[in-house]
Amino acid sequence: MALSTYVLMAIFSGMGFVWKHPFADIAAKNCAPIGANQLLSAIRTFGSLLNEPWFRPLAC
Repeated sequence: MALSTYVLMAIFSGMGFVWKHPFADIAAKNCAPIGANQLLSAIRTFGSLLNEPWFRPLAC
């Protein structure tokens, strides 16, 4: 799902570059945080399904 958000962001960026549409630039800028949140939640959820922490501190 996060990957589809980034693909959508690339499509909007292409539309903004080719046709200079202002809505496409605004939509592309607003897609980035949504995709990042989806990616982080997917990483956290996958780690919890495997019963392992998603962040491991460095060993001393």
